[in-house]
Amino acid sequence: MPTSSSGGSAPLLQVNSLRKSYQQRRWLSRKKYEVAALEGVDLAIARGTTLALVGESGSGKSTLARCLVRLEEPTSGEIWYEGRNLLCVSRAELRDLRRQIQVIFQDPAAALNPRFTAAEIVAEPLAIATHRSKKEQRERALDLMEQVELPRQAADRRAGEFSGGQRQRLAIARALALEPKLLILDEAFSALDLSIQAQIVNLLLDLQAARGLTYLYITHDLSLVGHLADEVAVMFRGQIVERAAPAALLRHPQHPHTRALVAACAAMDAEGPGPRQETG
Repeated sequence: MPTSSSGGSAPLLQVNSLRKSYQQRRWLSRKKYEVAALEGVDLAIARGTTLALVGESGSGKSTLARCLVRLEEPTSGEIWYEGRNLLCVSRAELRDLRRQIQVIFQDPAAALNPRFTAAEIVAEPLAIATHRSKKEQRERALDLMEQVELPRQAADRRAGEFSGGQRQRLAIARALALEPKLLILDEAFSALDLSIQAQIVNLLLDLQAARGLTYLYITHDLSLVGHLADEVAVMFRGQIVERAAPAALLRHPQHPHTRALVAACAAMDAEGPGPRQETG
């Protein structure tokens, strides 16, 4: 069962001893061997907060994200969401819970149907999961586009006619269509330039304040965690090796892998104005 925080309320999402292994076969051999992607992951996210999950490629971050929404089945462990273990619910319950947990991926161009207009992209979840009329779906899509700072006049443009930052705004609007409580941001900024990253971070902060959203921000880059995250968890070889507030982790990293990530971030010379100075 999920544990309560110091304030007495249970976290929105809690993961206990989660493991995921894959069976692989050696070259020119029938023998299989096991590769562990997740090795006993424990984490919890309080409602209305942001947890940044940081690690290098291959550390298990995206595998964890796929397990959280049951796109992949964990080998063992527990995933508790609002008091229910996602690994024990029925298909009907899982379908309902998936409306409350949405994922925003790294490459919006690959995640958006190029044949759909912007309004159709945003309304697609409503068409699949609700009984709203076409007119109601479109009106809701237009409202969501405005909330992510896209003009209504762009509703009939196709995804390829938008810039990278605008496509990511479309992806965010689509993710919000079913009124989720948790957004998983899987490397959602890494394909954008710095100024656009800052604008999207500001948008997400505004949406979080207005809607009480909870974020799991998955990244390999520490440069934005201080602006977006309330807490940072560092993942290494399928395990959480360190967890701290952003300022404490950046100033006094404890684990050798965390120190390497902090040093790499400093070496990239990413110094510049924070997201609040980049809006316009």
